[in-house]
Amino acid sequence: MRRYRQTLHEYVWTHDRNYWTGRILMAQLLEACTYLHKHHVSQRDMKSDNILLQYDIENEIPQLVIADFGAIGACGAGQVDSLLALVVFF
Repeated sequence: MRRYRQTLHEYVWTHDRNYWTGRILMAQLLEACTYLHKHHVSQRDMKSDNILLQYDIENEIPQLVIADFGAIGACGAGQVDSLLALVVFF
């Protein structure tokens, strides 16, 4: 199993805020949520501790991964999962 460097929560507290890095991380998060929504899956425990980041160099933009699918939900075609909608518009 691959081990990731930090959670998003840890990253926010240990790194300076950078406008472009924030935009890229948000875009990665929205892309991941769109992928889950397209496959009718919702991660019902979305929080910064369940978003993992990987980067090799300290100033590199991290690669974002959503983790902890223990509280996963599925919805059929035509249904909207309100929890997923909250994450997308957060």
